[in-house]
Amino acid sequence: MLGRRVGRDAGASSLIDAVARWLGLGGNPAGVIFGTITVGAVLAGENAKGETVATSVEVALLVVALFWLVHAWSDDTGERIKQRRRLQWRPLVATLEHQASILRALLVPVVALVIAGLAGASDATALWIGTVTCAVSLVLIELISALRNRLPAAQVLVETAAGAAFGCALLVLHFLVV
Repeated sequence: MLGRRVGRDAGASSLIDAVARWLGLGGNPAGVIFGTITVGAVLAGENAKGETVATSVEVALLVVALFWLVHAWSDDTGERIKQRRRLQWRPLVATLEHQASILRALLVPVVALVIAGLAGASDATALWIGTVTCAVSLVLIELISALRNRLPAAQVLVETAAGAAFGCALLVLHFLVV
């Protein structure tokens, strides 16, 4: 039935939890999602420029690092405004640590990109592989999240479809900016 919760045994549970850890969903899943979409968009744009794998990795690292700093800074600034407090080192560092999951999002697509490049793929193919890896990661994030939450099958499909929609948007971006 569509309304029944998706059951799982101990083996499936440990596999789901292992995949969740591998995707970096432990501390701040929102940061991983934000970072994954950012990396995918950067790689799609780099392909359009005809960049090399090495340059694309550098650009992805720089853009995601900048987004991490800006995201943490804006969160901290917003809290300072709400709390009417001055800039303080500890809260800013705590926010930087919390938002570090944005950086974690680089791992899977950049590793895929580098492996593709080392395996002899052309730069364009390696960038495509990196972009596809981001898209698949978004689907997996939603699927694993829904399964961990033991949602009904229909809701698992809805949430997985949401991840697929964002993943497809990255793939479309890859071709639109060519």
